[in-house]
Amino acid sequence: SEALRKQMGEARKNYNKDAMKEVMAKMRKLREGQGKAQGQLREQIMGTLTDEQKKLFEKMNRRRGRMRGGADMFRSRPAKPLVRCKC
Repeated sequence: SEALRKQMGEARKNYNKDAMKEVMAKMRKLREGQGKAQGQLREQIMGTLTDEQKKLFEKMNRRRGRMRGGADMFRSRPAKPLVRCKC
């Protein structure tokens, strides 16, 4: 949340490690709650879809993961070399 971002900014500005740890713990709890809510929503959505719609929904989610740099991105394409050897 915006309030937690501001608290973290203040903690960093003041070099207050204890406050930073506290804010990070609050942020972690918030993310966990969001993850649970997303999972529940996904289950509700999947429960209302037909088998064909479920396949399309999964395909769209995999594509979205690649666009966001998700783990699926690495499974769908081969790795490219970072440096080309001129041996």
